[in-house]
Amino acid sequence: VGTEEPGMDAVVEATTFLGSARRSTVRTADDVRVVVEHPSEQRLGLRDRVRVALAVVPATIRPIS
Repeated sequence: VGTEEPGMDAVVEATTFLGSARRSTVRTADDVRVVVEHPSEQRLGLRDRVRVALAVVPATIRPIS
């Protein structure tokens, strides 16, 4: 994704195959660690440069405790 797209540049630090999905950890340019889940077909390699943005989708949250 080009830098003109919404979001923030990041670098892949880890990625794990979970079957139908992958969980990847990326670090943004301002040193924030973000964990994302994405389709398993979207393979990312360590140190790949990516662009991350929040997706506007319904979500449910609950307290940890």
